[in-house]
Amino acid sequence: MDTLASWIAALATVAAVIAAVVAGRYAKSTYELDRNRHLSDQATRISTWPSHETATNSWGTMIRNASDNAVYNVTLTTTWERSDGTRTDIAVLPPGLYFVPPKGQTNPDKRPRYTERVTDESAFSAILQSARIRLDISFRDAAGQHWQREDQSALTPV
Repeated sequence: MDTLASWIAALATVAAVIAAVVAGRYAKSTYELDRNRHLSDQATRISTWPSHETATNSWGTMIRNASDNAVYNVTLTTTWERSDGTRTDIAVLPPGLYFVPPKGQTNPDKRPRYTERVTDESAFSAILQSARIRLDISFRDAAGQHWQREDQSALTPV
């Protein structure tokens, strides 16, 4: 009887070890899933779309950082119809909505236009029929992760 009890105790110990290993693997995968979701949280809050500024009849790109933190090393490439595309580099993009005019565009006083924070969204209209406009963006989030979205594709870590 003592041998049977020893065998049952040994089998119970093996079963407990196997259950602990399975639980540990499950906990690790849950942690990694939650960590990846947290990492991409800020990145999914960065968006771009083609826009038109009605008052100046200017075309450009809107970029919104709807997160609570700045993003860094932003590269925005805008290709309008058959053009080669213009690249705009932004070192720091704080939270907010910004209008990025095409390179070489000037203000009424002939000064070059730069990326501007939008204070009145009603002064702009989104270009909804944008099949001939391509927007590519890459940036680094506050956690240091690099991200890229090519035109209308999914956001991917780089």
